[in-house]
Amino acid sequence: MNRICHVIGAGEICKNDIAQLKNKSTNDLLIAADGGILPLLESGILPDVLIGDFDSCDEKKLVLPTDIPIRRLNPIKDYTDMHTSIQHGLSQGFRRFFLYGATGGRIDHTIANIQLLSWLASMGCSARMYGTDNQFDVIRDSEIRFSSAKSGFLSVFSLTDESTGVYETGLKYQLENAVLKNTYPLGVSNEFIGDESCIRVGCGTLLVISPR
Repeated sequence: MNRICHVIGAGEICKNDIAQLKNKSTNDLLIAADGGILPLLESGILPDVLIGDFDSCDEKKLVLPTDIPIRRLNPIKDYTDMHTSIQHGLSQGFRRFFLYGATGGRIDHTIANIQLLSWLASMGCSARMYGTDNQFDVIRDSEIRFSSAKSGFLSVFSLTDESTGVYETGLKYQLENAVLKNTYPLGVSNEFIGDESCIRVGCGTLLVISPR
């Protein structure tokens, strides 16, 4: 149940994340989404599968081991490479996803990947997106907790029209049974204060952006 599907995209990625993937569990799944293959190969890591239309890397210039399964996509499609990679993970029974290389570069792809987090949350999956400095979590009718060691700024946004029963505890600014809307950024720029903290939503979907 704790198996993780790791998906590597072509955006900004932390070298430490790549290094840690060398020690991933054998029960996990590692998917390279198009240009996400490049940092993996540079670090000597082979994905379990490569999925993409190769618009963010030149397949002809890559020297790929012959035992990597490759799923080539038509560039004229309705789903991004990241989306198709996540669908593949779902088809293999995974319910927990970590996305890397999914921020930076084109802002439209970053927004698209945030929507994918929301999509996964709507299906009851657990998903987190790692940027170089921040992590992105989406919670639906649930909560996320942070240890007292967490520091820096935290922002919370509603991805649904309204998110009700919102509580922010253990932070500089507290919320109690609040309503967040996707048209007003009430939850931007809160701050950790050295206490255990929690973000909870009774009904709705929240995007939680925190430092790594």
